[in-house]
Amino acid sequence: MTNYPKPLRLEEQVGDKSISFETGAIAKQSGGAVIIRIGDTMVLSTAVQANKPKDTPPQFVPLSCDYKERTYAAGKIPGGFFKREGKAREKEVLASRLTDRAVRPLFPDYFNTETQVVNMVMSYDGINDADVVSINSASAALMISDIPWNGPVSAVRIGKLDGKFIMNPTNEQRLTSEMEMVICGTLNGILMVEGGAHELPNTDLIGAMEAARPELEKLCRLQIKMKEQVGKAKTAVATPEIKADLKAAVETMVKAEIEKILSSKPEKKAMEKALEEIRIKAYTAMTVKYPEDATASYQAKTVFEDILSEVWRRITLDTKIRTDGRKTEEVREINIDPGFLPRTHGSAVFTRGQTQALVVATLGTSDDKQMLDALEGKTFDRFMLHYNFPSYSVGEVKPDRGPGRREIG
Repeated sequence: MTNYPKPLRLEEQVGDKSISFETGAIAKQSGGAVIIRIGDTMVLSTAVQANKPKDTPPQFVPLSCDYKERTYAAGKIPGGFFKREGKAREKEVLASRLTDRAVRPLFPDYFNTETQVVNMVMSYDGINDADVVSINSASAALMISDIPWNGPVSAVRIGKLDGKFIMNPTNEQRLTSEMEMVICGTLNGILMVEGGAHELPNTDLIGAMEAARPELEKLCRLQIKMKEQVGKAKTAVATPEIKADLKAAVETMVKAEIEKILSSKPEKKAMEKALEEIRIKAYTAMTVKYPEDATASYQAKTVFEDILSEVWRRITLDTKIRTDGRKTEEVREINIDPGFLPRTHGSAVFTRGQTQALVVATLGTSDDKQMLDALEGKTFDRFMLHYNFPSYSVGEVKPDRGPGRREIG
C-alpha cells in the first residue's frame, strides 16, 4: 500500500473571512496539490514539473499557469450544443496571468524544467470569487512540491467601503466599492499591484498596500507552516558559475564594439541587428573554446547582457543623451491621424516614435451585446475592447492562431 501523507488542514483569519489550506486528500500523484477554501468557494491548485530539465540552456522560465472554472462548481450545465467547457474565457486567461506574474519571478536562476501550475475552481458559492485566492493555493502547491521555488507568495483583493479597507470583498461589495486592487507580496515586501479606483488620492492607494501587508504575511506564514509539515525535498538546480577566463574573453570580444554601436546613436533596427551579430559571435566563440562545458553559451549570454546593460547605462548617464539621439527630458514625437479608414464608424492612427496603434470604433444596437455565461450567472456586455498584437508589428514571422494571452484583456 502506498504511503501517502495524511490529509492536513490549516486555517487563518484574513480580514473578516477565514481562509483554509488543505492537502493530502486528492491529486496525490502531482508534485504538490492544495485546496484553498473561502466560504464555500474552493480551488484545487496543483504543481508538476517534468522528469528532467531541458537539454538546451534556459532562455526563460518554462512555466505555464492555467486557471480553469468548471460550471459544475456552481451547479450549472454549460451552454451551447456540446454542453462542455471550451476554450478559456477572458476572465480565466486574466486570472492565469495573475498567477503567472506572481510566481514566475521567484524561480531560481538556471531553472530549466517544464513546469505547470493548474488552478481548478471546484466549488463556487456565488459570494467569494476564486481568481485572486487561487494565487495563494498555487503558491502553497509549489511550496510543498519538489519543485525548486523561492516562495511563498500570497495575494488579496482589497476594496474600500464607507472609508474602510476590506480584504477579499464579496461580489456584492465589489459593486459599490470605491476601489479594487489585487496585491501580491512575500515576507520581504510587495511583489505586484494591479487594480483601479474612482479618483482616490495617492494616500489611499498607499494605505491599501499598508493594510494588505499583515494579511499577506499571515498567508505566507501559513504556507511555510504547511511546508514544514508535509513539504517534499526540493530538486537541486545546478546554476553554473561564470568562469573568470570566459568572462574576460567575452568582455574583450564585445565591450569595445558595444560602446561603438551605442555611441553612434543608430536607428533602432540597425542597432538591434548589430548587437545580435556581436551576441551570436560571442556565444559561438565560447561554445567552441569550451566544448566540454554545456553551459558555456549560457555563461556567455549572462556576461554579454551584463556588459550591455552597464555600457548602455553609463553612456546615457554620462552624455545625457539616449541611444536614439533624444535628450533625457525629450519625449518621442506624437502624432494622431483621425478618420484614417473611410468606411468605419470611427478610426484613428496614433503614433509615438516607432510605436503605432490603429484604433477602430464600431457602434451597434442592443442586439449586439455579448452574452457571458459564467459561474457568476448570465450577463451581457455592451462594451468590448479587442486588442491585437500581430507579429509584423515588431518585424517578426509567426503564425496567426487567434488572440494569445497577451492580447486578452
